[in-house]
Amino acid sequence: MAQCGDRRTSLTAITALVLVEQADGHELESLAAHKPGVLQSTLLPQATSVQVEMALVLASKADTELEQNEINHIQHTDPAQAIKAAMQIKLKYVRKRLAMGYDPNLTRMGTLHSSKFLATCSHWFLPFDTTHPLAQSLAVSADGTENKALGKMTQVSADCDIDKYTMCELINNNKKLAQSVTEHLEQAGITPNEVELPDMTLRHIVQNLYRFFTQSPVCHDVRNPFDPLHLLIEQERFRPADSEEECLDCTSILLEAAETGAAARILDSMATQYGESVRMLRLRGRCHESMRQYQKAYHCYTQATFLGEPDLELALHLFHCCEKLGKRKEMYTWLDKIMEIKPDNTTYLNLKATNLEQDGMWADALKLYYRLVYDDPANEAATESIARCELMLGNLESARKYLEKRMEMPGKTDWSARLLCAHLCLIKGNWQKAKTYYVTAAEGFIREENGTYADFLERVDGDRKLLAANNISQNDACLMHDTLWMAFIHGL
Repeated sequence: MAQCGDRRTSLTAITALVLVEQADGHELESLAAHKPGVLQSTLLPQATSVQVEMALVLASKADTELEQNEINHIQHTDPAQAIKAAMQIKLKYVRKRLAMGYDPNLTRMGTLHSSKFLATCSHWFLPFDTTHPLAQSLAVSADGTENKALGKMTQVSADCDIDKYTMCELINNNKKLAQSVTEHLEQAGITPNEVELPDMTLRHIVQNLYRFFTQSPVCHDVRNPFDPLHLLIEQERFRPADSEEECLDCTSILLEAAETGAAARILDSMATQYGESVRMLRLRGRCHESMRQYQKAYHCYTQATFLGEPDLELALHLFHCCEKLGKRKEMYTWLDKIMEIKPDNTTYLNLKATNLEQDGMWADALKLYYRLVYDDPANEAATESIARCELMLGNLESARKYLEKRMEMPGKTDWSARLLCAHLCLIKGNWQKAKTYYVTAAEGFIREENGTYADFLERVDGDRKLLAANNISQNDACLMHDTLWMAFIHGL
């Protein structure tokens, strides 16, 4: 059947063979009821393609969840802005899915307009509303008998979500149904085109099967081949000799789908068959990194650099691993490489500046923050960071200048900027003004960070190094700490 002349039947058969082999291959082989050699010799390339499509539909699911998570975090204070933000998010994800080959619609009854006919009438069937006048008129044939074709279409559409294929097939094969639909379209002033069965691809088949196994009420007792996922290409005997790139494509998609275990098993098996290419090493590194095995990831990425010039993506991965492993010196090497590739990228400029500041290299960090403010004078975070670095270097007048600039910026005033103002006043000996700033900073912290007053005082104590750099003794710092506690207790 899988090798028959009809393309659609052949695709359906090979997909079924793959699912059967994944679920029960070991049992069938022991009973000699199924010979994997047939699948290996003649159908292996198509089987590999089925595996790629299975990975794509899982990546579609993960992508859909990411989209929904972004939408759920939209602020609803301004309904118009919330709707606009939601539409922008949806547009971004639709573009991504179309570019990546993901399923753009994983809802239970997706409206899939594949022809002009469906574009005009599918809203009558999707979701199939049996109370609709059209459905009522079609439910009983002219002779008073039940229209079984309509019932079948309702059931299959609800179970498998293969609406466009089912509808076209039934309309093609049921003249009475086709005539009834045509009459209703004519009454609505619509002239339907001749209904032709749309072409079915492996992608359509796998997407529809995924909907069936995950959403149909009739498949509860059927093993879902998508969960847990164990693809045939995890075994060398199911991988054609020339399928390395396609299998690597599959593992890359699995990583996007957060199916790290399946991706890792495939890559481990492939390494013994094909050897470790640059792409394979990078994918193995991503697997280890996603599992927080940073030393193993670092090893894979480093090996990849020996086989080819590192690009931006590889440099970013190595930076992240070095950061996690505490390899600060090498981390800066990769940061420099990143900035060599993207010298004017503000995200990477800020990334390096933040790390330099974290390591106490205030002057070097300051240079980068000045670059950021030069490029964007309204950059609140960089302006505030300049003030902090200037304070650490004891340049009080410059710190004051940039704090004033930061406080004058439109929008909300960040609690952390007020905290720096408090530090500056304390350093200058104006304790009363410092206390006022500390209290307002605490109010902002509690409001913006959803923290407690004790949490805020921990942040204040975390700046002891800054105060010490400006000759504020530990005793004075502790005295201010106690003063703030008393202010909180007594509501001052």
